[in-house]
Amino acid sequence: MAEHAEATEERSKTNAEGYVKYAYQKGLKDKILGQ
Repeated sequence: MAEHAEATEERSKTNAEGYVKYAYQKGLKDKILGQ
């Protein structure tokens, strides 16, 4: 049970990091296109 919770926490952490990277890259792209 604890292992499953740990795996889920790790996955959500990865998703959060992936989303931040995606949002950051999207922001850079929008900035470049906006100029």
